[in-house]
Amino acid sequence: MSGALSLPRPRGAVAIVFANLKGNLGDFAILHAMLAEAGRAFPGRALHVYSHPLHGVDDARMTAFRAQAPAFDYRGPTHSAPLGRFRTLALKLRLTPVSLGGAIRKRAASWTGRFAGFGSYEAVLFAGGEQWGGRDLGGAMFATLGAVRRQGAVAAAFPFSVKPSLLRLHSPSGLKRLFAALSRPLVTRDEASADLLRGAGVPAEKGADSVFGLSAEAAAIPLARDRDPERVLIAATGDADHVLGAAERLMSDGLRVEALTTCAEEDAATLAALSDRLGVVGRAPLTWQETVAEFKASRLVVTNRLHGVILGVLAEATLLPVANRTKVRSFVEDAALERHADDLAAIDGALAQAALAGRDDILARMRAHHDRSLGLRRSPLAPAPARAVPEPVSSGGEQPQWSS
Repeated sequence: MSGALSLPRPRGAVAIVFANLKGNLGDFAILHAMLAEAGRAFPGRALHVYSHPLHGVDDARMTAFRAQAPAFDYRGPTHSAPLGRFRTLALKLRLTPVSLGGAIRKRAASWTGRFAGFGSYEAVLFAGGEQWGGRDLGGAMFATLGAVRRQGAVAAAFPFSVKPSLLRLHSPSGLKRLFAALSRPLVTRDEASADLLRGAGVPAEKGADSVFGLSAEAAAIPLARDRDPERVLIAATGDADHVLGAAERLMSDGLRVEALTTCAEEDAATLAALSDRLGVVGRAPLTWQETVAEFKASRLVVTNRLHGVILGVLAEATLLPVANRTKVRSFVEDAALERHADDLAAIDGALAQAALAGRDDILARMRAHHDRSLGLRRSPLAPAPARAVPEPVSSGGEQPQWSS
C-alpha cells in the first residue's frame, strides 16, 4: 500500500508509526504498550497511529483491539514506494553494502513533502519489533525517519531487535549514521541486538520488550473457560509438516494436544492441517488478552514465537520454548531458560514430561526474568521505574526535545 498522506496540522498530538496491524497479536500487544506509555508521557495529547505500508489491516482484530486498548485515531499507512528493479537486484546479489543507504537517502529527500504534517507532532514514535532490518520494510522505515527528521520532528524507537544480516545491508558507518537520527536512549530488547549495534558504533542500551509493560493487565485476565486443563498447547509457526510432526509425537506419547496461533494470516494452513490430519483443535484468538487467557488454561505451552514466550511469561504458564528462531533464542539466553528445544524436531513426549517435571524451576526462571525486565527500560520515553526525557543523538544538527 502507498500513497500521499493527507494531514491536518495536529497540535498537541503524538504519532506512532509503522504499527503492524496485519493480525499478529504480538504486534498488537506492542502497540497497546506504546499507546499506554505515550499516554503517560504525554497526558492529554491525541495519539495518531499509522500502520506500516507493506501490509493491510486485519479488520476483525483491529476492532477487537480498539475495544480494549487506549483511545487512538487511526490515520492509515505511511507512504512508501518500491526500491526499483535494478537496485533490488543489486541488493539481493549483495553487490555493495552501501547501496541501500544511498537509496534511503534519496527516498528520504523525495518523501519529505509526504510527511509535511509531521513537523507539528510533539513526538514521532516508531513501533518496536524486528522492523529495522531488511531491504523493504527496514529501508522504508529509515527513509521515513529521514523524511520526518527533515520536518524537524523528534523521533524515537520503541525497543527492537536486529539480526546479523543487517550488517550485510549496511556498513557499520552507514548504520551509525542512520540510527543517529533517533533520540536517545536507543533501546534494544535483547543483549545480542545491543551487542551487534554497539559493535557498529551505535550507542545502544539493552532493555526489555515493551509488552512487559502490560504485566499488571495480564495478571488480571482470567483463564479461558471450558478448556481441558491437561492440554499441551502448541503455539508454533513455520513449516506445517514440522509443526504436525511435533503434535503427532506428543500425541503418540499420550499427551492431549491443541494448537493456537497468534497470527492467523501466517498459520491458518497449519491449523487446518492439524485439524484435518490429526483432529487437533485449533484456536485463533482475536486479542493478545485472549491468548493470555488460553495460556493460563493450559498445562504446557510449546512456542517458537517471541511474543508467545513473552505472553506466556505474563500468563505464568509453564513454557517449553523452541529456539529455532533468532528472537526466541535470544530470549531463551537472556532468561537463562535451560529447558527448551533447539527446533520443532526435538519436541516429543519425553521432553514435554521433563518440562512438566521441572515446572517449578521454569516458573522461577520466568518470574526472575519478568522481574529483571520490569527493572529495564521498556520505552524510549522513560526508564523503569522512573520517567526521564531522552536526550537526542547528535546527527550533525540540533534535534528538538519533547516535553509533557
